[in-house]
Amino acid sequence: MTSGSGKSTLLYILNGLDKADSGSIILDGKEVSNLSDADESAMRCDNITRALINRPQVIFADEPIGNLDSYNGKEVLELLGKLNQQYGITILMVTHSDDSIRYSNRVIQLKDGQIV
Repeated sequence: MTSGSGKSTLLYILNGLDKADSGSIILDGKEVSNLSDADESAMRCDNITRALINRPQVIFADEPIGNLDSYNGKEVLELLGKLNQQYGITILMVTHSDDSIRYSNRVIQLKDGQIV
């Protein structure tokens, strides 16, 4: 996927860090756009990378191996795979990396802000 396709924006909207112009996002039975700031913060603590110790339902990962060498990048991808397989944690990752895509169960491609 190319830069500017909307990957990070989609991730931020799904995680409640940004607001969608339309539509709705339901996470754990709650409409994300209707959450108060405190509830959004609590959701992020329960569901993103900084909450690994809490075994979140979802990990939102924005280019998790973007600045890593190939060895450490592979280690991170294998760790994310183990978290998914052993604990049932959903990994929602945006990436340009073909290496990252190889570790995915499902790939959704974006172009110009649209799913293709």
